[in-house]
Amino acid sequence: MILAIALAFALPAPTKLVEGGLCTGLAWVAVPTDATATVSEGPDFTVYYVDRGTTALFGVYVGGYPMVSADTGKTLVEIDGLAVRPSHRGATFQGYVVGNADYLKNHFFGAAFKDDAGDAAFFRRALFGKAAAARCNPSSGASK
Repeated sequence: MILAIALAFALPAPTKLVEGGLCTGLAWVAVPTDATATVSEGPDFTVYYVDRGTTALFGVYVGGYPMVSADTGKTLVEIDGLAVRPSHRGATFQGYVVGNADYLKNHFFGAAFKDDAGDAAFFRRALFGKAAAARCNPSSGASK
């Protein structure tokens, strides 16, 4: 029984998109129309995976304790008061971390990111802050 519960947390399942994108708590991120989005739920976190066939495009960790830390003092781009910061472990690029002043953090990772200035375009296409809240939860009144 415990093994079945553990496997349920580990296996990605199809996820619902909101207007063609993922809501990550801090952002709304578009998913390419020819891609598939799945979700894996943990005890206090969620991980989304976006794939095109057998090619992994990107993933997003949503929770309070990603297994990576943002590089302090380095910012790829800042959008609506949220800094998108790269993360490295030694010389190895680990993706980008976005966090708010509270608990929530998003760790964006995967082949879509190259650790260069071109990655900023991905985040500029996303919505953050009030715009993300309005898209992801229109009844919140965030769009007013």
